[in-house]
Amino acid sequence: MDNNHHPPPTLSPLERLPLLPLEQICEYLGAGDKKRSSLLAFALASKHCCEIAERERFERLVLDVKGEEHAASLIEQIQKTLSIKDRVRYVRRAKVFGSMVGRLKELTNDEDPFTRPNQETSFVGVDLSWKKNKRQANLRWRKFAAFIRTLPVLKELVWVSFDQVPRCLLDVLHTECVNVTLHVLTFSIRSVYQGTTEYGEVDPDEYALISSPNLVSISGPSISVHHPRLDYSTHPNRYAHLDYNDKIKIAMARGLAPNLRSHCLWPQDLPIAGEGLDYPRTKYTWHDPFKAEPQGQSYENTGPLKRWICVLDQDLFKELERRRSLDSRSSVAKHALKMLSDELVNYDSSNLAAVVVNMISFRAHERALIMRFLVAMPPLTVLKLEAVNDHIIQAIRKQHGQSLKTLEVEYLICMTREIEEIHGSCPNLRHLSLTLLRKNGDVKEVALYKALGRFRRLESLSLKLMNDVFRDNPNEINTNRTRRELIDGAVDQTLVQAIFRYIFEKHRIELEGLNPSLQRLKIQSAPLFTKLAVTEKICAYMSRRWQCERRRVGLECGELHCEELSRPLCLGQFRYRDGRSHQDQDK
Repeated sequence: MDNNHHPPPTLSPLERLPLLPLEQICEYLGAGDKKRSSLLAFALASKHCCEIAERERFERLVLDVKGEEHAASLIEQIQKTLSIKDRVRYVRRAKVFGSMVGRLKELTNDEDPFTRPNQETSFVGVDLSWKKNKRQANLRWRKFAAFIRTLPVLKELVWVSFDQVPRCLLDVLHTECVNVTLHVLTFSIRSVYQGTTEYGEVDPDEYALISSPNLVSISGPSISVHHPRLDYSTHPNRYAHLDYNDKIKIAMARGLAPNLRSHCLWPQDLPIAGEGLDYPRTKYTWHDPFKAEPQGQSYENTGPLKRWICVLDQDLFKELERRRSLDSRSSVAKHALKMLSDELVNYDSSNLAAVVVNMISFRAHERALIMRFLVAMPPLTVLKLEAVNDHIIQAIRKQHGQSLKTLEVEYLICMTREIEEIHGSCPNLRHLSLTLLRKNGDVKEVALYKALGRFRRLESLSLKLMNDVFRDNPNEINTNRTRRELIDGAVDQTLVQAIFRYIFEKHRIELEGLNPSLQRLKIQSAPLFTKLAVTEKICAYMSRRWQCERRRVGLECGELHCEELSRPLCLGQFRYRDGRSHQDQDK
């Protein structure tokens, strides 16, 4: 007998699976975890698992550049990593943060870094001297543009840098990477920030961006007035600059950007830059180099949502995330709502699937308008509303219940009855965001969480916990009530995990042996106090945002990962006990 003969190694059940199921497991782990920690853990299970997971691990790249030298070093390091086993053939998506010419506030996103931003973060303070630095910035981005050229199967490039998209990168996309789609999440055309006494054409390099065949989606604020960084003592009579980006966006939607398919825009009002700095009440006439807009008094007074319907062709509602969307985050007035409902009845909106509208209504006769508007819509998969009356639920049930997968309702405090109505009429919900009333963990509050556990397909849940409003006389404040409200508002990690486990357990019981789908819970405490300045500051300091996620998929809840998404550093001179802010914790 040969003493040198060794039996073959015993493979684990996971390693004995065929290649296709293993690859599907990797895709599932990569898609369900924004930090991809589950995918990394899978890769560390064995050498075989590591080889299988490589395709998904290197499918995306995130580059956070901090100047030219840092970018060069980062790209060199990534190239060395991708050269091993020809990993470069796996890279299909890339996202770039940071800046080559300055350090500006970054656009943050609590969700997956390759989704559209979920926070209305503006980039106020764009340096109006950008044109002087344009050539320098273009030279600094050349190495990155050359790096993009070396990714043979790249499909998507997501731009989140506050630098303007450089011409060198656009040239590469237009000539050598024609199949790469470009998503600009910090969209802003700097050359149309213009003073009232000056006029200039759109910069040629920026024109190359807005007319780029690679550009498929844009996100950013809609700002009417942009205040330059001026020293008031030396420029006391200077007007603020005006932002004509809205004209550019309409021209792009009409066809200037031939492949533009998604607009995520929101209104952004800016404060006065300095005391005494004047700005005009209306804009000067924009010498539109594109097609003329429809004119008329009715057009001018109907708001942004109507304006988009006027200028957009139905084919332009093609989506980035496999759905069509219409987004208006500015409040819709009563007259505009009625006209909009009439327009939607006559307008072929059968392909519309996602709507984001801010509708504030305190009067009974306006509720009928809101319900008519929602009923005029085709069955939607995504509906995000800001409303303050419970009749919204009736309209949702009537028209959109069976099709809805994402529902977000703000400024409507839901009780158990409303949650049960949503559960009964919207069986396919995957993502739900509601506002609940915090009652110190009493029977009524627990009943709310029990009702939330009944949604069979729910994957993520976002809750805003509010306290009762009380309006005591400032001179006769009830200290016991104040103490109770402060306790209710202090939502900590232990409470968040307890709420998640309770909802999950009811969710598991509802599914009767099937794997629960609930993966993530977001909670924000939002105490409602009197308008006393001191309590308002305390409320802002105590309002906490938590995210709690399951680490594993299975019948049991298992270990939870809980993190605080944001919190202020201090209240006046008082800091948190650990002396750290949320930003400090990330370091």
